Amino acid sequence: MNLHNSSFINIINSTETDAEIEIFGYIGEDWWNDDKENTFENISKKIKSIKAGNITVKINSLGGEVDQALSIYDLLRDAQAKIKVVINGFCASAATVIAMAGDTVSMSQNALFLIHQCSTWASGNEKMLSGAIETLKTIDARLLKIYTDKTGKTEDEIKQLMAANNGTGKWITAQQAKEMNFIDEIYNEKSVAVAVVTASMFNESHLPKLPKGYENNIATETDSGLIQTIKNLFQEIFNLNNNQSRKEMKKFPFIVALLALTGDALDKKDVSFTDEQLSAIETALGELNTLKAEHENLKNDHVKATNTIQTLTQERDALQAKVSDIPAPKTNVNGADTQANENTFDAYIDSDPFYQSIQNSI
Repeated sequence: MNLHNSSFINIINSTETDAEIEIFGYIGEDWWNDDKENTFENISKKIKSIKAGNITVKINSLGGEVDQALSIYDLLRDAQAKIKVVINGFCASAATVIAMAGDTVSMSQNALFLIHQCSTWASGNEKMLSGAIETLKTIDARLLKIYTDKTGKTEDEIKQLMAANNGTGKWITAQQAKEMNFIDEIYNEKSVAVAVVTASMFNESHLPKLPKGYENNIATETDSGLIQTIKNLFQEIFNLNNNQSRKEMKKFPFIVALLALTGDALDKKDVSFTDEQLSAIETALGELNTLKAEHENLKNDHVKATNTIQTLTQERDALQAKVSDIPAPKTNVNGADTQANENTFDAYIDSDPFYQSIQNSI
């Protein structure tokens, strides 16, 4: 199965006598996420660093690579310590192999358990495919031996459970797991079930549908206003080209820091927000949305003003062109003065002796 989900293994409460190990998420190397947390190599280093005589291994996993799980199983069985396995949430597929390494196995009342036939991807010619089938049969036989050794059940009983739902297995409750001897005791008998995996994680596991009444083990993935706001904001940014995207990211350092912090928290499981902090973040994001809305309104007003200026400029230029094409008004010109007086030319002629002599000679 492919779980695109971060995994982790932690050593907690380690003393000279007792130690606890948490194994969460994908078993093996998750190529999708470049995640190598729950590999045999990494877990081996963790186990070898523990000197305690009692080791509690807490498991919450939908499975992973069976070869890695078999190696981890052998590692725990060979450990010079008493191994107690505690199952919480889900223990499925390859994770069940690790669980069987416990000298004692406890399981939460709200948890679910599933074993199935192993599967693989194969391609090639007839001989190559036949070889893959033989390998699957060999691994199934190895798993069958581990399950029967732990439970004391017959091979047919275990095979029937592994072959359910076309070989994908069948979810069983804590009570059923105890009746089948997969576990030794049940805890949290009066607790309320809580979500321990997201819907996307579960769907990507390709495991059978959960039995009725255990729907709460899967978180409903309806984004909160906070997460949706962040998604919407960054979706807008990611849709821009690289240069624009970098410029926009600089405008929101708070959001960038928030995503970096929450991303680390989701990967490492060691950072969380209080209700007050989340409230403050939501308030800040609300103010950011208000500013964005005001910014959009100002942008729209600016566009309208620019369009108005362009229109008025065009109208002015058109009027100016019309004015430039109109010729100057024409004035009638004649030789007579419109208003004769002593200062006009006609009056001067009449009074000048030279001009008078010429006039008299005509």
